[in-house]
Amino acid sequence: DITGTFTNGCYEFYTQKSCAKVQVENTTGSGTITINGSEFSCGYVAATTITASSTVKLEVPSTCTVGKLYMHQCTASATSSSSAAPASSASGGCVAFQNGVGGGYEQCYNSGLNNMAEGKCYAINPDRKPVTDLWINNKATDTWWWVETPCI
Repeated sequence: DITGTFTNGCYEFYTQKSCAKVQVENTTGSGTITINGSEFSCGYVAATTITASSTVKLEVPSTCTVGKLYMHQCTASATSSSSAAPASSASGGCVAFQNGVGGGYEQCYNSGLNNMAEGKCYAINPDRKPVTDLWINNKATDTWWWVETPCI
């Protein structure tokens, strides 16, 4: 299961598994969500059967927000080495920052921080690693915690 805030973009999730079904929940707003080519109305639980694949492509309009993505009927690991990551030219492999999830905050972030410069991505300042705190400063302008990084 992948929890986050997905809006206004095309996201590509590498499940590291071969899954037969995918479902989104906690959707609000309006518009059309596309999951691996199948279209659904925002604001409803949406599920679709997908071909056995380790990649799920989710497209969400700016008028909609998706809060959860679930994969069902998954089998052994596929040959993917990435985790959930948006796939758009503006944000590359960076993800939305979520405070309070812990896990070292190792990714680059393209949204979710306060005071982010438009089109910029941020990563934890290398001098702060490893991060063991659950909650950290979420102001992109605080250079003690954050540095600009390429949106890879």
